Amino acid sequence: MARWLGEPKKVALLAATLAAVAALGVAASAASAATFSNTTGITINDGSSTCIGEPEAPGQATPYPSAITVGGLTGSVSDVNVTIDGLSHTWPDDIGLLLVSPAGQSTILMADSGGSADVSGITLVFDDAASGGLPDESQIASGTYKPSVGSAVANQGCSAPQSFPTDATGTNPPAGPYGSSLSVFNGSDPNGIWKLYVIDDSITEVGSITGWSLDISTTTADTTPPTVTNTTPDGTDPVSRTATVTATFSEEVQNVTPSTFFLERQIAVKKAPPKYVLVDATVSLIDGSYVLDPVQDLPKGTYRATITTDVTDMADNALEDPVVWTFTVAN
Repeated sequence: MARWLGEPKKVALLAATLAAVAALGVAASAASAATFSNTTGITINDGSSTCIGEPEAPGQATPYPSAITVGGLTGSVSDVNVTIDGLSHTWPDDIGLLLVSPAGQSTILMADSGGSADVSGITLVFDDAASGGLPDESQIASGTYKPSVGSAVANQGCSAPQSFPTDATGTNPPAGPYGSSLSVFNGSDPNGIWKLYVIDDSITEVGSITGWSLDISTTTADTTPPTVTNTTPDGTDPVSRTATVTATFSEEVQNVTPSTFFLERQIAVKKAPPKYVLVDATVSLIDGSYVLDPVQDLPKGTYRATITTDVTDMADNALEDPVVWTFTVAN
């Protein structure tokens, strides 16, 4: 493709406005959030081993697992928080909480934390955005914490098992290793049965949970390509040398450069089809609009404007086809 410079530029004669239509409310993704709860109590049954010179034998809670059915959400998981209500136990360090998603991802919410100090009716919220995890050996208070796995106290209890014991079906939960954050669920389908497996990994001490809930946020990815909804000049009549060339998009776009939005002048060739040569120009963003500024004046003639498929929206969806329109410039 040839490059045409033309006669010296006297004034800025041509501007191209590529409008980012954020006011249309078109976003790169659509987000939603919902809470799902199970208010049926959980009994934390005693384990049958001290794990001191004998194999681990964690006690399985009743029910095992406790389940929440999630439905009606669109998109994929972008964030999960878990609330444990009414947690009571005479030795919190024994408690193990494992969350498993419908797709099979899993993470330990709590294990080997809180030492031996009794807790009664506390509420724990597990959130990756919390400032810190549960205390390892000191008393646990109601609050928001990161998923936490502490250290086992020598001669006082068992460490969390590498794999939680299977349920009545003999096939669930999945075997470890398990995740250490709630982000393991991101990107998965939120709908289906979420399961909370609760164990007590040592003898003597017991407890209970009054209920639990899931706060699930989802994101629906934008897969719709942008479109050009309007262009000017429309090519019906010749335009003045001060006319502007504009293109309006259906949403905010990016990667608008002299290589993806450009202007060409038609050159007649005797006994051959006409050819187009590139008009030297720059593209800049001024007051929220992209402006195409030729470096030389534009004489009378026929011009072709092109927007290529390298222009994308903010979710990197490209134009499906190049957009091309022609017009003429009068004297």
